[in-house]
Amino acid sequence: MVRPGTFCYNSNSMETEDFKRSRPFELRLIAHSETEAEIVEEQAQALSRVSKRIEQYLNELGRLNSEIERSLREGDLKRANALIERFNETRQLAHKYLYFLVVQREAIGFRIHPDMSRIFPIPPRKKRIDEAQIQQDHHSQ
Repeated sequence: MVRPGTFCYNSNSMETEDFKRSRPFELRLIAHSETEAEIVEEQAQALSRVSKRIEQYLNELGRLNSEIERSLREGDLKRANALIERFNETRQLAHKYLYFLVVQREAIGFRIHPDMSRIFPIPPRKKRIDEAQIQQDHHSQ
């Protein structure tokens, strides 16, 4: 008879009887901890993906803004307005993903959010430009 706390020899390993009895519980704890770690890792990756998507949209907005200004300098009103439309669509996507980021943060327990408009500064919507506006701007200068 083997008393608890004493060693029990078998062909596979040397373990205490207490350890043998507690093993299923410990294995469940380890599996639970590993699953929790995987969930936390996936949550962090999801937040990272959404943040990177917002940054991509912000970079695209900067590029589109430069293209709009260049088109206006060149007098290509049609192209400028097409770019303004793309700018506004991209801006909407940036806002949508910013909303997704806040929702994901709340889903994992963050209730206080830093000033997201400073972290991800989404520029204001642009208005289409018509020929009369261009002429007015030239006369006022």
